[in-house]
Amino acid sequence: MVATASGGEEGLRLARELKPGCILLDLLMPDLDGFEVLAQLKADPETSHIPVIVITAAQISEEEKQRLNGQVVAVLEKGDSALAGLGEWLSQAVLSSPSHAHV
Repeated sequence: MVATASGGEEGLRLARELKPGCILLDLLMPDLDGFEVLAQLKADPETSHIPVIVITAAQISEEEKQRLNGQVVAVLEKGDSALAGLGEWLSQAVLSSPSHAHV
């Protein structure tokens, strides 16, 4: 299943409700920016384990890269050739997710 959110608040709500195997997160959103969404996801025990892939059209500064370091599976730039490998990143993220673990 794929769910979409129009902003950060809705995305956080959906993450808590649906507990997805992976989250694709844009850094530029109308109500909360992606950094705040990521901080809230990682601070919440219900969502902290969900792998996050950042997809952005913005140029990311060195400081922003440091903020994302260790928090996300990958950072992909929209329109970049890195998007060609999105399926591979998604597969790796979902397979590494604790919610995908077999008992």
